[in-house]
Amino acid sequence: MYAAISTTLTLASGALGLLIPQQWAYAPLWLASGMMTGTIATGCWVVAHECGHFAFSKNRALQDAVGYTLHSALLVPYFSW
Repeated sequence: MYAAISTTLTLASGALGLLIPQQWAYAPLWLASGMMTGTIATGCWVVAHECGHFAFSKNRALQDAVGYTLHSALLVPYFSW
């Protein structure tokens, strides 16, 4: 459930960032949006990290699938971790 919630919030935050006009006057808002999205995306990273420690699920296939998917979306290697 935490993986789904974190992913949904991260995607929603990124989508809100797309609504900000791409003009220099909005640079502070872009910075704030990036910081907010990065902070929210940390939830996805924590879930993916726990998959690497085998603490997410007793089902190894599910754990590897979730961990690999989240790590790949965050551009962090999973299996070499």
